[in-house]
Amino acid sequence: AVVSTQSTGAQSSYLVRVDSSFSLKLFQYQAIHHLVCDMKQLFMLACGGRSVSLVDISCIDDLTVEVPEKRLHDWIISVQWISQERIAVLFSYNSVSLLDGNLTALQNIQCDSCCIIYGGCIS
Repeated sequence: AVVSTQSTGAQSSYLVRVDSSFSLKLFQYQAIHHLVCDMKQLFMLACGGRSVSLVDISCIDDLTVEVPEKRLHDWIISVQWISQERIAVLFSYNSVSLLDGNLTALQNIQCDSCCIIYGGCIS
């Protein structure tokens, strides 16, 4: 692994290179819970709580935030690239959103049952 999260007190909102002291703060108040890479485009999605961010990993010596922290409407359970320009997000209140490359919602799908889910995976 080239990058990991770094714990700072109760939060781990920093992305760090494991071979140096370089770090990149992604979220103001949320910990990072998921890192999902798209190695074809050299981008990484970072998610935590209701926050998501897109990081350019094409130059590992200079990680940059492509799309800054975006707060979504619900707690994120899982995220997955479904194409080069589309991202699916599973939320805790049993809904899925389709996002574009700017992390803007294109479509929202709500299940008939609005129960809380505590785990899930999009594949």
